[in-house]
Amino acid sequence: RESAVSEALSQKNYALALLIASMCDRTTYQIAARRFADEALKQGSPLHTATLLFSNNLEIPEVEDFNSSSSCVSSFWCGEEYDDLEVSWREQLSSIMSNQTVRWERIVLSLGDRLLQLGHCQAAHVCYLVSFTSFGPPSKPATRLSLLGCDHTVAMNRMLMTPQSIESFLRTEAFEWARRRGNRKTHIPALQPFKLRYAELLADFGWEEEAREYLLSIRSCIGLSSGKDHVKGSSTSTVVGHGSTTASGNFSVAMLQDVAFIESLKRLDDRICVSTGAHKQSSWE
Repeated sequence: RESAVSEALSQKNYALALLIASMCDRTTYQIAARRFADEALKQGSPLHTATLLFSNNLEIPEVEDFNSSSSCVSSFWCGEEYDDLEVSWREQLSSIMSNQTVRWERIVLSLGDRLLQLGHCQAAHVCYLVSFTSFGPPSKPATRLSLLGCDHTVAMNRMLMTPQSIESFLRTEAFEWARRRGNRKTHIPALQPFKLRYAELLADFGWEEEAREYLLSIRSCIGLSSGKDHVKGSSTSTVVGHGSTTASGNFSVAMLQDVAFIESLKRLDDRICVSTGAHKQSSWE
């Protein structure tokens, strides 16, 4: 049978080769499928990718840690056949999402890593979202997603001092709001420090009532008590993401224990209450 497969491939009779290979061992079938994909289809095309995906001919990256300078060392997306990803990434993503196989999320994740390395931040973040990548704090080198559509490694973006970062903050806030519509206990822990920063900017420009709404939102998300009957903590909260819920939940708890963060919330709340005459919250602890 293996000789018959080899003969069919040499005659470029791929249909017959695949038919016979399906009755052989797995390695023979993979070889036949690879020959068919490489010789009959345009290499690097979405159809080529889907064919390799179905035949288990794609090398899926195993490394969990993210490093923008070396993310392509073990990724097939770095091959010359994929040099047009800035144009074809949508079709590539669609072909994978429409033909999901085991561990397809890792393939999409590696596609996002490659796009980010190429400087296409928004395209990369789309891949991260559909592969269930959790949001993370911008201070961690392994964080892939912090503000939607914005490069969080840029210092000015982390401080919300650019138009792009403001748009990305509002975009991320809208994403959190949409998730909370389905589950009020869902939130994005990494977004809360950005809410505080945005509230500070609003207060500086005189939008103090709107700024305080953000402070109240932070209280609700991280589990600070708003009354005697409310139990402090985040044990009943869930977080936006997939595959790292525990880590994100621990981040929420860490925020409750972050003295500097809580003091910043309290200081801004005191400032706004003095300025507007609003009722102070009973406790920020």
